[in-house]
Amino acid sequence: MVPHPLDIEFKAYAKINLHLEVLNRRPDGYHNIFSLMSSINLFDLLKLEYCGISSAPYRDVAMRLAASGGKNEDVMDAIPLEDNLVTKATRAYFRAIDRSAEVSISIEKNIPAGAGMGGGSSDAAAVLRMLNGLYAGLDESELLRVGATVGADVPFCLIGGAAICEGMGDILEKLDGGFNRCALVAYSGVHVDTGEAYRSLERGSKALQSSKQLGEKRRIFRAAAKACAFEMAAPLLKNDFEEPVFRRNPELRLTKQRMLEAGADFAIMTGSGSAIVGVFKDSNEACRAKQSLEGMSGQLYMADFF
Repeated sequence: MVPHPLDIEFKAYAKINLHLEVLNRRPDGYHNIFSLMSSINLFDLLKLEYCGISSAPYRDVAMRLAASGGKNEDVMDAIPLEDNLVTKATRAYFRAIDRSAEVSISIEKNIPAGAGMGGGSSDAAAVLRMLNGLYAGLDESELLRVGATVGADVPFCLIGGAAICEGMGDILEKLDGGFNRCALVAYSGVHVDTGEAYRSLERGSKALQSSKQLGEKRRIFRAAAKACAFEMAAPLLKNDFEEPVFRRNPELRLTKQRMLEAGADFAIMTGSGSAIVGVFKDSNEACRAKQSLEGMSGQLYMADFF
């Protein structure tokens, strides 16, 4: 092993779905989606503490992963090492460059797990970026392909910002501009089984939206992001998972209603659940809403879009 004692830090930003349609079920059993996603400045902080790389072909990665604080530090204890997306991403990277390695990473965990905010995916993307910064073993398209093998949201987390995401999340169009708004995220700790959420939609093989309809939505999303005009996109925005998830978890519907009553211009559940995101014009409005919702809606996080 070639030793690299390190102290490299990287921020892994949360994502939210401002729009999420499940179009159809694919022959492989997965689903095609059409989504508008955005990064927000709530983040986990990863530190690559050590990396030793072998000149021999890939056989394995000896992995050490540790929690180092954060609002949701206990999340780390609940996920076995082999199931953590950081471990999977590290192994996928060294497999792609055909090298064995020994790696030590610590994570300050602030993004809640099981919230639909891409916490695990953003951590995996951060690790891929850190490792490729060291070894430059992959070009951008190769890195995105590796990310897609780790998790559906990892490619978006690699590019960040605002983007239209299609296919299984691996077809990306990064948008110019973004949305100059503030998000207030409410997470009650409700766990939604993603597989069950997809099954509850009962999608067939035929897409629910035509190529013409999707093309018009793309046009509007592009224009809204370029003009930093969230209100242009807002009338189109929805999440197909809300109806089945709210039916099973009515408290989430109530949280969305409370968010709107607290002054949000728009509110939506992100991913397949269960965090509810309120969109506000600025941090002052979001702060007032946060104060009014304290004690009623679980954990609350304020974050800017970028």
